[in-house]
Amino acid sequence: MVDEQVEQGEFNFEVDTGLISELGERLVARPSIALAELIKNSYDADATLATVLLQDVTTPKGTIIVEDNGSGMTFEAIRDHWMRIATTDKIDNPISPKYNRARTGAKGIGRFAVGRLANKLYVSSVAQRKDGSKEQVYVGFDWRQDFKPGQNLRKIPIRYERKIVSEETDTGVILLLEDLKELWSEDEVAALRRDLLGLVNPFGYSEILKTSKDNSINVDPGFSVVLEVAEFPNFSGKLSEYVMAGAWATLTGEINEDGDAAYTIEIHHTDQKDIFRLDDFESEFQQLAGASFIIHHFVYESKWFHDLDFGVREAIHYARRHAGVRLYLNNFRVFGYGEPGSDWLGLDELRAQRIRTPFDLAPSLGAEADNYDVSPFLRVPGNNQLFGAVRLSQSRHDAGKDGIQINIARDRLTENRAFDQLRTFVRNGIFWLTLQYARVEYSEQRKEPKPPLTIESLSPKLDDVLQPVEQVIRESPRLTSAEKEELVDRFTELRAESKRIDAVTQALERQRISEISMLRVLASLGTMVSFLNHQLRAIIDNLGQIITLFEIYAEKVDESVHNSYLLNLKDLRRWQRFVEQQVNLLAFLLGKEARSEQQPHNVKMAVDNVVDALKGYQDEYGIKVMNKVPANLMSPPMFLAEFHAIIINILTNALKAVRGRERREIEIRAGTRNNRVYLQMLDTGKGLDIDPHKAFLPFETTSLPDAILGEGTGLGLYVVQALVSNYNGSVQFIDAPTGWRTCIEIEFPKK
Repeated sequence: MVDEQVEQGEFNFEVDTGLISELGERLVARPSIALAELIKNSYDADATLATVLLQDVTTPKGTIIVEDNGSGMTFEAIRDHWMRIATTDKIDNPISPKYNRARTGAKGIGRFAVGRLANKLYVSSVAQRKDGSKEQVYVGFDWRQDFKPGQNLRKIPIRYERKIVSEETDTGVILLLEDLKELWSEDEVAALRRDLLGLVNPFGYSEILKTSKDNSINVDPGFSVVLEVAEFPNFSGKLSEYVMAGAWATLTGEINEDGDAAYTIEIHHTDQKDIFRLDDFESEFQQLAGASFIIHHFVYESKWFHDLDFGVREAIHYARRHAGVRLYLNNFRVFGYGEPGSDWLGLDELRAQRIRTPFDLAPSLGAEADNYDVSPFLRVPGNNQLFGAVRLSQSRHDAGKDGIQINIARDRLTENRAFDQLRTFVRNGIFWLTLQYARVEYSEQRKEPKPPLTIESLSPKLDDVLQPVEQVIRESPRLTSAEKEELVDRFTELRAESKRIDAVTQALERQRISEISMLRVLASLGTMVSFLNHQLRAIIDNLGQIITLFEIYAEKVDESVHNSYLLNLKDLRRWQRFVEQQVNLLAFLLGKEARSEQQPHNVKMAVDNVVDALKGYQDEYGIKVMNKVPANLMSPPMFLAEFHAIIINILTNALKAVRGRERREIEIRAGTRNNRVYLQMLDTGKGLDIDPHKAFLPFETTSLPDAILGEGTGLGLYVVQALVSNYNGSVQFIDAPTGWRTCIEIEFPKK
């Protein structure tokens, strides 16, 4: 009998180095997101400034440097948290220690996202230790060389250096990324800038953004990012300045030594700059001499964001965190003002109560407002539309109990006479800004619409001119009777010609009005067509599922009807394909990429796309379509949707023309001649039975109704001619070569 021996023990999980690429490369969709995660780590470390240098990133072996002035990482922090995968540090400590920021970074994504960006990473960190000394830690990673998949992650040595540095050394982290894995495009740099907008302080990091002198109070001065991209200089600079470029206008105000207030406004989209001096309160602001402010006014309408790569939604989201008019005393922020929910200027109250005349409105501004039918102050901006800073100096503005004073808690100003003057000074600047906005908007709304183009008859005006001339001729003693008769005959001929011209002109005008009306109807159908396209795709999918279910039960159908059942299934499958082909044709015209940019297109490929989409129709009716277009022929720059529309219209006309004929063939030819690109569609159909020129008129059709391609509207060739004309091209029917009945030719300039 064999004794049973039982062995017990424990297993430990091991981590493969392949996890690095899983965490970094696969969890991060694009390089801009990976770099944004690194910069978010700077924000979480209580940095006020992060500088990002992208150097030679459009070429292989580029370099990225991210440097911040945050608290840095001690040796223990790097060892116990930065080097630990899926650390719970940010869950256990969700608020930053110095400025009480809600931490934004994800667990481990920031550091492992480096593997998405570069093959090498060098970290230099300076941080203050618990004993008060400062230490620098240097760590290097070679992701490609040292972290090859198949190794035990715990057994890979990571080399570091650490040393004590002088107390004057600034804390912070420098990340050096070398040997980049991907080249950066202009779109990637733009995406990086958008990804960082939510973190950036609207005024940037400057001397005006200091914390309190009281070291026990650490108030957040904000976070600014500076981009330096040599290859794309338009993206370089402070992101805060880029954000403020979206403002409708910038308003500045200043009180001179005599206590007089003056304002300047710059309306950005018009480059208009105006100055206004507030004479109503002469020397009223004497105690505030030297006070000033700057306010950026945002209008959240899409038309003001056309030139920026962030839109209204992003701007509103940004405003929720950063909007407001802030107050700085001796270059230190007084944090009770300009925060979300703070309405120290009473602007939101004005809007809520729809006050038409503010109580402290300067009389001169009130007189200007009287020029408007509706009070412009109903449009006074709210706090969420303003990004501003008011600057004061307590040493200059402190004149006893009536001067600018801050309370003991250093979070509010004493609301005395000087504070009321300050509020009046800033509010009237905003009231003037409101008037300027109302003026611009009012002028836009009151612009006289252009009268509709009308064509007046020529005959009555001509007759008014000819009648007095005729009278002079008839009464002239120097003209013989024969000469008078000859001149009058010429006048009669002129009148007859003018009436003929009037008749033709009126006919063309009626046609133009009819075309415009039809185009308006067709435009209104655009939304419905898009909806139907979506619904058809759902029907196709559901129909496919039903057919598949019927096929599963085919063997259970009674033998007497089995063959008929299968034939019906075949018809269903065939019709499903037909509907799908029609939907594919709509996709050519409705797809976003088909109308996003004018560019050259491969002619052969575009023809193949349309021909393939109609393959079911060709098979159903035994039609042979031959694409003889050269493989390298390119169209002039145009929207792909327009090019597809041209091909669809002339091909479907040809398909209907050859259907039912003894010989059912279509051939597409193309080439270049005389610096122009031509495209020909030849068919063996019935030929044209109307004048070739008349075929291009709207609502002229001779095609018979088609069960699949539908009944002709007579707009196909009219649309083709209009699209071709937009690119200085031409379309016409030409003599068909031997063996063909019809040939339509389209011709474009190469450029």
